[in-house]
Amino acid sequence: MTLLDGGELSNLLGASFAQPGDQLFRMERLPQYTVPGQTEVREQWLAWRAGSGPRPDTTGIETWAEKLADEACRGMVRRRVRVLSEVLTADEAQSCDIALPVIARHQWTRVLHRGEHTSVDVLDHDYWVVQPAHGEVKVVRMVYSDGGEFEGAEIVPGDRIEPYLREMRLAWSIAEDFSAWWSRNRAQILSVA
Repeated sequence: MTLLDGGELSNLLGASFAQPGDQLFRMERLPQYTVPGQTEVREQWLAWRAGSGPRPDTTGIETWAEKLADEACRGMVRRRVRVLSEVLTADEAQSCDIALPVIARHQWTRVLHRGEHTSVDVLDHDYWVVQPAHGEVKVVRMVYSDGGEFEGAEIVPGDRIEPYLREMRLAWSIAEDFSAWWSRNRAQILSVA
């Protein structure tokens, strides 16, 4: 299996998701992502929650949100389903507290909270589904280490994409809008984070 690196993945998604009517779906299910920028924000968030540091710098998140807003204005549609652990990890709680509220303003974002929502474990990994308005649907499987480090991405052959499309439809139909879910669960989750 030949894996795409981060740059190659970005180029692939950028080439297929660039025009009005194009759609991009992201399934995220890891309890922790170990990405340099995100790891730093998570550590800042933990210190802030403990009262030993300032609120995390969200400049990177705001910059990303501007890109999402521009895409939405151009008629491009991003959707995300975030599967959350029954008891949220620090990474999940941090993401819900400071990242997803910003991102959800410009991207359709839903959550599946284990123990609260029906599970949709058709597959067991993260992926992207690219649905250009004109062109072929592509699915890209994400590959991570056990610690959540990105190792690469694999283009799924066309004859093996149906389980991804089935899970995407199922997850989207039963997942809950992030903003509504967070409004209902925020106080409880942050009280134990």
